[in-house]
Amino acid sequence: MVIQLKSVILSKLPRLRKDMTRIRRMVFQDIGEYWHRELLPDHFKSSARTEFQHLPRDKEWLESKRLFGRGQGKRDDLVFSGKSRRFLTHAPRIKATGTGVTIRMDSPVYFRNPRHKTPGHPDKPDEVTRVSRRHRSLMSRRLEKKIRLFVVRTLRAARPQKVG
Repeated sequence: MVIQLKSVILSKLPRLRKDMTRIRRMVFQDIGEYWHRELLPDHFKSSARTEFQHLPRDKEWLESKRLFGRGQGKRDDLVFSGKSRRFLTHAPRIKATGTGVTIRMDSPVYFRNPRHKTPGHPDKPDEVTRVSRRHRSLMSRRLEKKIRLFVVRTLRAARPQKVG
């Protein structure tokens, strides 16, 4: 499963132009790590159904979850035994560039192979990668904060040093 965030930040400031790619890469790396560490776990909570607008499950699947689901798997959409949560929340491969970030995560076969998909069941990768209004706001605030921080650091580092 792959998640990508893209940027169209261009700088016309001559002094920053050289460093903008590096700044964007650092910001996107931070946002990717933040999404995986802080926001992805929200997809496996009871509130995820309303926050991320999951499609309803059919009656047979809900009965199966009630009878055979483990712990949180009895009630939460993306959890049955906890396997998908364990796969997706551990060891991401996050690659940031000057134009975006890609987060690669391992997932169970039934997430990525349509032949293993439960009939009448929604697209799980789509549900895991949905961004809610709240998450969009949190990432936007973090993005602004990190851009300011990295730009200020870059400008300070570029200041001529007094020799004395």
